[in-house]
Amino acid sequence: MKRCILLVLTLLALTGISYAANPASMTISCTISGTSLGVTISSASWTVSAAVGATVNSTVIKVSNSSGGLTESYKILASTTSNHWTLGNAAGPDKACLQAVLKTFPSASGTFGSEDSVSFANQNCSTTLFGDGDTNCGSAVSYASPDRAMFLKLQTPTSVSNGSETISLTITAY
Repeated sequence: MKRCILLVLTLLALTGISYAANPASMTISCTISGTSLGVTISSASWTVSAAVGATVNSTVIKVSNSSGGLTESYKILASTTSNHWTLGNAAGPDKACLQAVLKTFPSASGTFGSEDSVSFANQNCSTTLFGDGDTNCGSAVSYASPDRAMFLKLQTPTSVSNGSETISLTITAY
């Protein structure tokens, strides 16, 4: 009997029969074609003619997820062309206040708060920041429901050393 077991073990060793590891795994990588982050704004400009210290509200501006299949969120920043004015949470001498609110589309208006002030730094949209308490603001915007209603509020400076400025508003998908 011992010889039989020894013979079987010897044959197994010589033939290279072994047992596989359990379980085995592999990695699968897949890229969906035709997708990339993208955002479109329905209006390329908003021209305002107002007095010093005035407050002007925009009509609805449509912001859309144009990614081709991805859920995305937005960040907002502003810049000035001539650097005559700065931006802040309140208007002042040579300082304007630009606020933005994104809501479910369509929407009749937005409610603005100090947290909605656009600055020279990128700020991520959330329910509270640029969101007007709307959970469908600029955060987790689905490609299946891609449109958001954006409202802008501009408070012009209380006094100016130069009467005009161009403010660029940039929305970036991430």
